[in-house]
Amino acid sequence: MTTPPVPDDLPTTPIPIPRQHRSWLLPTALAAGILTLGGVLAVVLTRQPDPQPAAAPYHSMFTTTATPPTYTSTPPPTAADFTMDLKVMSKQCFGSAGCNVVVEPSFTYQGSRTLSTFTCDITYTITGDESGELIETAYGTGGTGLRVDRTSLSTRSSKTKVTATITDVSCR
Repeated sequence: MTTPPVPDDLPTTPIPIPRQHRSWLLPTALAAGILTLGGVLAVVLTRQPDPQPAAAPYHSMFTTTATPPTYTSTPPPTAADFTMDLKVMSKQCFGSAGCNVVVEPSFTYQGSRTLSTFTCDITYTITGDESGELIETAYGTGGTGLRVDRTSLSTRSSKTKVTATITDVSCR
C-alpha cells in the first residue's frame, strides 16, 4: 500500500480562530460579588442578639464563717538535696602533655521529700579540664531516673584532679 502524495501548496501559517467577545463577563461577576457582599453585611448588621433570661438571685441556705482550707504542695528538691560523684571511665596520659579523661556522674538523693512525684534536671560544673570549667546537665526521665552523659576532657598533667559540683536543680 502506498502513501498518497502531500501537495506542496499547503499554507505554512496557522489560520486565526475568531475570538468570542465576552466583555459582559467581568462587569457581571463584579456586580454579583457586590450584591452578595451587601446581602451578607445587611444580615449581620441587622441581627439582634439572643435575649438572655434574667438570672435568679442566689440565696444559700447555709451560712459559713469558716475559712476555706489551704492546700500546700510539696516544694521541689533543691541542689542541697543531692550529692554527686564522678567515676573515671577511662584515662589515657601522655607524659608531661596531660591526660584524656572520660568521666560519668552518679547522683544520690538525700532529701526528705518524695522524689518520685518530680522529674528533675541536674546541672553541674566539672573542673580540671585544661580549657576551663565544663557545664553539663543530667536530664530527669521521671521519678528517680536520670539520663547522664559521659564527658570527655583533657587535663594539663596526670596529677590534675577532676571534680564536679551541682550548681542547679530544676524540677517539674
